[in-house]
Amino acid sequence: MEEDISQVNFVVQKVRTSRYVYEYKNVWDPVNKRSKPLYRIPVGKVIGDKIVLNDEYLQKRPNLKQGDIVLAGTKAVLASRLTQSIQDLFEFKEFLGNIVWVEDVDHFAMFYRKLGAEIKAAEDGLDIKLCGMRLRVMQRTSGPQPFEDSKPCSFYFDIATESNILALSCQLHAKGLHNELIEILIPGGEAVRAVLLKDPANNQIILKKQNYVR
Repeated sequence: MEEDISQVNFVVQKVRTSRYVYEYKNVWDPVNKRSKPLYRIPVGKVIGDKIVLNDEYLQKRPNLKQGDIVLAGTKAVLASRLTQSIQDLFEFKEFLGNIVWVEDVDHFAMFYRKLGAEIKAAEDGLDIKLCGMRLRVMQRTSGPQPFEDSKPCSFYFDIATESNILALSCQLHAKGLHNELIEILIPGGEAVRAVLLKDPANNQIILKKQNYVR
């Protein structure tokens, strides 16, 4: 039975100023408790950004042709492995939320607590949930962060309230949530009033009254 070519391994080896590609297979040595080479076959040579296969190798692998083995960075791989769609590689299961790096986690959480957010302790920080929005809040340190700080963004909420927008703005001010009244365009091109707040990380929070009536 012909060996499944998708299971073949390749290695790129530099010899002086040239790079050569080899097919190889290792097996486990139970005596020495380590992997050892079973075989190593010359495949071709790296020329520019391409791999040119040897005629001898193509005779041994008649199911391959020029262009079927390509460079991916510094590695040699089957081109068919690179043409898989994202859906073939993995499936999205859950959005875990945005990560926000802040100087003062407690101060940031206090802002969202006033808005009625659900706040829970999480590994190295806090989880903040508000109407489907989830933020992981992490303490910024003086050392390097595992992720770059993201630029401020906007969170847009449709809200239900018995108050008009002006009264709501005043009530939020009274609770220490500084805000301003703005006008936004809704589908149809109509301009309506909304409340704009900014959290301690300078993210904009826009509150628009649901089923707005002028």
